[in-house]
Amino acid sequence: MPPRLFEDIVIPTGILTAEEVSQVYQFHKQGSVTTVDTKFSCALRGPRLQSRSTGVQLCRCYRYRENQTFPSSESFSTVSEGLKFSTNKEIYFAGIRLYAHKEEGRQFSAQLKMSRCHGLKEVVSAANGTFTVKGEPPDGGNRLGFDVLVPKPFLVSREAQFIIKITITGNDETRVSPNIGIPMKFVKCEGVEFKFEGQSRQVLELLFYTMD
Repeated sequence: MPPRLFEDIVIPTGILTAEEVSQVYQFHKQGSVTTVDTKFSCALRGPRLQSRSTGVQLCRCYRYRENQTFPSSESFSTVSEGLKFSTNKEIYFAGIRLYAHKEEGRQFSAQLKMSRCHGLKEVVSAANGTFTVKGEPPDGGNRLGFDVLVPKPFLVSREAQFIIKITITGNDETRVSPNIGIPMKFVKCEGVEFKFEGQSRQVLELLFYTMD
């Protein structure tokens, strides 16, 4: 249940004790609870995300006007960027698609860190690994890149701000080619309005699940 509905509908009923309300708030803030005798299940029960075979559609918010990338003639061993975003509806964040090179089959190491912006910037999820550049299978388009998925999709509340920090590392034979295209600041995708802030151009898509 999204935090907004919990606050507007559940709390006023008085059905939960102060301790139970505190546990739910803690779960919404941290994505987990530390108390041993938690009175509720922590398993996601909105979209059924635990299994890849459930048929839940992974949505892709593309940040550019055209279905293409704009590779630079330059190349670097490492590229690091940050991107801030917020949405007008609750979603489950699943990961990102990164651009690194104009040729398929190239391999890169990538790191992803997700942090909330309010108060102390706490890391809420992270992922890293070695990835291979390829075309996007769902639509056969030419969005060359690779998906970096977080271990467990997590709730992004309406209007909450998050920071995506990424690092892509190549080697002497396969260096990172910057994307010099100009991304959009506002994108509407699957009925959700995204607002982006920052200079990141390697993040092609934000991957998410809707609450429907």
